[in-house]
Amino acid sequence: MTTIKSLTDLIIKSSNEDKDSYRKTEVKDENRTIYRMFYPSSRYLVDTAPDFKGWEQFDTHQDAPYFGVWNNKELKQSLCYAEGDWILVQCVTDESYQQEVNECIEFYNQPENKY
Repeated sequence: MTTIKSLTDLIIKSSNEDKDSYRKTEVKDENRTIYRMFYPSSRYLVDTAPDFKGWEQFDTHQDAPYFGVWNNKELKQSLCYAEGDWILVQCVTDESYQQEVNECIEFYNQPENKY
């Protein structure tokens, strides 16, 4: 069974190795780094992972087997799956993590008090 930790490690490794494509590591700002990987599967890889504790699903109107978003405040990470594309945002500070969550709230048009 896949763990979220092994998945996020694989995303980081894949993104660091893919230097010449849109999936290469990207610095979003000085406190947030984006890692990308293509790995066809489903969102249930995360939902059923044995180490799901600490992760929260970020509800969107797009949630489906082919799409999902999760956040982990303790790890300061945001994870998104969309039709085989995995995107991991690693934040350095609590403030940058909160900024990432706020951007999710704005992008997906969700009520702030829920997160």
